[in-house]
Amino acid sequence: MPFRLRMPGQLGDWLADLAGSQPEAAAETGAALLVLLQADQMPGPPLVAQAGRQPDPRETLDFSYQQMLEGLQRLRELAADASTIRESAELRAQRTDLDAPGRAEAERELDAARRREEELSARSSLAQRQVDGFRSQKETAKALATAADARRRVLDAFAALGQHSVDDEASAERAAAESATRVEQALVAAERALGREDVRGYGASEVLELRADPLGADVRLLFAEEPRGTVTLLTVLEGTDAAHRHRRDAADLAAELLDEIRAGNWPAPIGEALEFADASEFLPRFFRVSAADVTERAAGLAGATSLAGLREQRGVSAAELARQIGLSEEQVQAAEQDSLADTDRSQVAAHVRALGGTLYLMARFGDEQRRII
Repeated sequence: MPFRLRMPGQLGDWLADLAGSQPEAAAETGAALLVLLQADQMPGPPLVAQAGRQPDPRETLDFSYQQMLEGLQRLRELAADASTIRESAELRAQRTDLDAPGRAEAERELDAARRREEELSARSSLAQRQVDGFRSQKETAKALATAADARRRVLDAFAALGQHSVDDEASAERAAAESATRVEQALVAAERALGREDVRGYGASEVLELRADPLGADVRLLFAEEPRGTVTLLTVLEGTDAAHRHRRDAADLAAELLDEIRAGNWPAPIGEALEFADASEFLPRFFRVSAADVTERAAGLAGATSLAGLREQRGVSAAELARQIGLSEEQVQAAEQDSLADTDRSQVAAHVRALGGTLYLMARFGDEQRRII
């Protein structure tokens, strides 16, 4: 069943003002909201992503390591129990008062006990190697994450004084990309060792981010599904600079607002709630003249995907794609994780070509479209 949409009166005023001052950005924002109104289930990336404060990757790595240690301890205990059972089976097999059937049964029990002990011993040894290897990966990833955070804080401080350069920014981005790659590799190792795929979701927030017009005004709407079946908008970040600098603070404020709403308090400062059951209620409120255009854009946006999504749909690994393009695997992964606005267009074109497609740039002026070459 499609979602309902609820927003504070202040956000309704903002969207109405946007429609008057930046109609293209408003149309893209309206299309993104319309996709949510018409969706049977919550969309995923690239349209919707987690916005709440992510768990510190160092905490996630330590948490995964602790889980691996606990699993190793359980294996050791099972191996110790198997050793005790094998010793008991040996004593039974050495008894001299057993008849032929009894001795045969004792030998079978001893053989089974030995196989079980060997199996658990081998699993314990493998787990120990995995723990040792992960510990090394974890410490390297944590060190890189700490260094990248420190570099970003220094750069932000200089930026506030207007004293940073493009080279400084590029260096900080490379450090962050390397850190993210190492953390990702360590988390993949943890998932394999633990036999589960949710370790990176440890401590995740419920606040989500709807990305609208990422190559234009770059509008980020923070929201939550509250109550169930209703998309409740909480706040907005407008502009790439605001999204980069204030995303965490905005997500924290959105989470606080969500807590108040769940407590039964729709905070007065953000105005009365506006609610829309479907597109027939939403579009006339903000897009009376351009409703057909917004609907058409929403239809295209509903099928949007990411660079990583394109690659995965075609069953191509990041390493294989990197070889085809002539880049490192880390560079391919960094491009897939970054916003398209921050990624070199020639690299995106090479990415798409290597997957068998062609990238076009189109400019739209009302009903007119022009291909850019």
